[in-house]
Amino acid sequence: MKRFAVYRNGNFWLTWSAMLASRFGSALLTLAFAAQVYFERGDAVRTASILVVNWIVTFLVVFAGAPQADRADARRFLIRLDLAAAGVTTLFVFCLAPSRFPLALLVLGLQSFLSRIMLAARMRAMFQFFDREQRDLFTPVINSGYYLALGLAGVTGMMFLEEKTAMTWIVAVDVATFLLSAILIALVRPVVTEDAGPGSTVPLRRDLHGTLTAVRETLRGIPQVAEAVFYIIVVAAFFQGTFQVLIISLPQQWFGLQHKGAAAYYTVFSLGTVAGSMIYQHLKRRQRLANERATTTSTGLAASMLYLAVAFSTNNVVINAIFFLAMIVFFEMAWTHQLARIVRYTPEEVVARVTAVQNAVGYSCMALLALAAGALIDHVGEAPTIVLTVGCFALVCGVWELCHRRRSRKPVSKELSATQTTEGV
Repeated sequence: MKRFAVYRNGNFWLTWSAMLASRFGSALLTLAFAAQVYFERGDAVRTASILVVNWIVTFLVVFAGAPQADRADARRFLIRLDLAAAGVTTLFVFCLAPSRFPLALLVLGLQSFLSRIMLAARMRAMFQFFDREQRDLFTPVINSGYYLALGLAGVTGMMFLEEKTAMTWIVAVDVATFLLSAILIALVRPVVTEDAGPGSTVPLRRDLHGTLTAVRETLRGIPQVAEAVFYIIVVAAFFQGTFQVLIISLPQQWFGLQHKGAAAYYTVFSLGTVAGSMIYQHLKRRQRLANERATTTSTGLAASMLYLAVAFSTNNVVINAIFFLAMIVFFEMAWTHQLARIVRYTPEEVVARVTAVQNAVGYSCMALLALAAGALIDHVGEAPTIVLTVGCFALVCGVWELCHRRRSRKPVSKELSATQTTEGV
């Protein structure tokens, strides 16, 4: 594939743009509502509870969404999901009164449920829209739209909150983004290819037991998938689960900035996600990331050190923002690396189910850490919260690596050893 082919593929641009639009719509309403609650009440725990509702519904996707995503035509399924999300989002205009906060959480939960099914369906769509070589090249860039959309949604939400009619306009923009995503997906032309990825010998059933069995057997049989799922959960939980709460409170508490400060940090977040994704894709095309375990360790370590630097740079907003930007770059690289491994090694017929279970566990961990971060921010402040987060992240990763070394010492077949050596694991 030529050097800049990633920028000349029609399916790539349509899929990436649809991902960006849909994720922007999913994140905008939640982030703006959470920020509005924080600025009006100053309660980090209540703010975190909004994010928790948005994340915890991923468990429902394991029951219903993932099996359907594995069986359905991904293109048509995504279009229906976008249209359904637009309809659900419209209901939020009836939840703007403070007395209807529980109803607002319900609507956000329904929208999040549809969005999480979209994540699983998009993983399945990668096998229908691209061949194997294209998947390896395009996956990191396309899925960077997830965090880029999150950052852009934060900036837009903070800007809208300056107006009294902000939430009404936010709902209108949300609906428009879901409709745009549906149109873009409708324009994608699936690629017919015999290269569907590694096969699976796991018998598939349509119920929850069948989903969990397929995922369990896949993780047991393919160590690369098991490791990628573990690290993508841990990285997202400890970093995203905490900095999404901190990004709202930190500018106000340390530098006296409110809406504009949060918007500035979301802008930095957006730049960091784009830079991290493009750097990863650039290095991967030049075969600089062949050693997958070394990439996992280096990106995780760099993100951790820079997160600590954010905690200890409270006197200068520019220096703090630079450290935050660098942390996001390595966080994005770490997250993208693990997602690329999941796509590369997971059989096509179970990829949506593996992704759904990974999202369910990951978002649940993110929810717990967001609540913990909110409570810590209210009691001890932002800097100690970051230090504790990095310490716990290092402890969890250290335990995993010790267990991995013990497993590696066990006798393995020559065939398996040769396979793992070739794959750089």
